[in-house]
Amino acid sequence: MYVAYIYTIRDMGDMMIGYSGGHIDRPKFREIRYNGIGSESTIIPDRYDVVEAKMDGIWGCLILEKGYYRMYSRTGKIKAVGEIPKWDDKREKCILLGEFMHGSAWGHRKDIDKDFFIFDCLEYNGEWIGDRHDYTRTRYAKRLREQLNDRGLEWIRDVFRYKVEHWQNLWDSK
Repeated sequence: MYVAYIYTIRDMGDMMIGYSGGHIDRPKFREIRYNGIGSESTIIPDRYDVVEAKMDGIWGCLILEKGYYRMYSRTGKIKAVGEIPKWDDKREKCILLGEFMHGSAWGHRKDIDKDFFIFDCLEYNGEWIGDRHDYTRTRYAKRLREQLNDRGLEWIRDVFRYKVEHWQNLWDSK
């Protein structure tokens, strides 16, 4: 499964509206390749199966280890720390990547400020899974989210995902 990421920052009704060139616009598909060269478009190439919406939060790395969590920004600053209730402290390290809605005016209006939207799992119980298929990593991420939600950390959520065939309808309904 290949995931297309749609970057968005505003909400108009049920549809998230993207940011482009200094004004509010429709969502943009952004493709960034390993060599750093990227492109933006309103067309999603056929090779993608799923679309994930990105909002106006910050990139976050959530590390779960020894009964505690630490949230880092892309610059390495700690944005949140805390204890995980009833978590087995002998459990090995887990690493989740996601979008942390930290200090977002839009996030405040939608009551999702301080929520963390998981879009990837890199390490699960001490085992590096970053080189596995996206579908496998998504399953591990969902499993961790469910376990954390059961322990009272409801602010950890799944990213909004859509099948690619729904993209045109989302685009048209802006």
